[in-house]
Amino acid sequence: MLRLVKVESFMEIAFVSSVTLGEDEVLRASGIGVYVQALTRELAKRNIPVIQVTGSGKSGGGDSAPAAEKNTPEKNVKIYRISDKPVRSNSRFIFKLAFKMRSLKFGSDTIIHAQRPELLLPFIWFKHRNPRICTLHGSSYKSVALKHSGLYTAMYRRLESYCLKRAAGIIAVDNATRKEYIERYPNLINKITVIPIGIDLKKFKIMDKRSLRAHYDLPADAKVVLYAGRLEREKRLDALLRAYADLSKKYGRASSKLHLLIVGEGRLRAELEALASDLKLKNVHFTGAIPHDEIPEVMNCADVFVLCSAFEGSPTVVKEALACGVPVVATEVGSIPEVVEPGKSGELLPQKAPPEKISMKIYKILSAEKEQAFNAEACAEKVKKFGMKVITDKIVGIYHEVQ
Repeated sequence: MLRLVKVESFMEIAFVSSVTLGEDEVLRASGIGVYVQALTRELAKRNIPVIQVTGSGKSGGGDSAPAAEKNTPEKNVKIYRISDKPVRSNSRFIFKLAFKMRSLKFGSDTIIHAQRPELLLPFIWFKHRNPRICTLHGSSYKSVALKHSGLYTAMYRRLESYCLKRAAGIIAVDNATRKEYIERYPNLINKITVIPIGIDLKKFKIMDKRSLRAHYDLPADAKVVLYAGRLEREKRLDALLRAYADLSKKYGRASSKLHLLIVGEGRLRAELEALASDLKLKNVHFTGAIPHDEIPEVMNCADVFVLCSAFEGSPTVVKEALACGVPVVATEVGSIPEVVEPGKSGELLPQKAPPEKISMKIYKILSAEKEQAFNAEACAEKVKKFGMKVITDKIVGIYHEVQ
């Protein structure tokens, strides 16, 4: 009997991101790096070739050298680095990438999947035949406006509009981001699809808290508050430190049991460490960057995860914390209200909540009586639908549409 086998059309994906990838997945930059790595692994399982076009790397493999084998254990994965030195901004990344376009060896049918709108620009100019997709990880425009002048922001908006109009498909990581971009650019209404960020539910799961605390030298009876991510202005970590100071006052003599873990790197680290010193805070631990594979263990050490950002898209760390059974206190931005249910999986904050409000919500979780305590299984249940396989199926569907 003749057996019919469905043959899927050839597909190759080029992820474009200015964050450094492929270096043992250290939590240096953002959830974007984790997003790209997770998608890369899932696509590799499906035998879909992947190219990561990224910033600098440690291997010194040259401007367009594939990553060392240790950094690409999956088959059909290559990494092209555009610089031997750190690329400090997206504008510099675009400039360097434009000069390196000839060294990017892939065909005209390779799908370009950029992680910010402006990163499509060199491909629009020099690889115009390639299908182009962009994932909107929240509002890039707001991020630029927070850090730059009005003139720069106005120029960025024109660039963002130019690139998005020339994208074959656009993925928004949450409904709020889609709504914002449609209000800004109404002509994109039929082009933007909402696909949330997925998480690895095999890694992020409930583990034994007591043994992990012993491993990381944390007291078994400690009250552990955790933040993990970039140390940048929009994360409002100064407000978190001031909230922790207020929380310490609430605990009085028992404040010695409080611990604040700040995991990650960023431009504000020295400033935040100085603020912690000025506030005379105790048991504040700036861990720096740690391998992403260790994040599930660190999260399982925590009693509460806190994210008081001014704006977000679909923050991976919130879902990861919940998957580990840790309740979350977070601002009511992006997709956060879709997974953080007050009284069940955490507490929500106004967008620019003052430190006193943040500390009150943290205290509510930490001081809950046993019968009112947040249930770890209930937290994990909120994010079961965000498994990477399901999310990747939806993204591959977009790839097929633009081929």
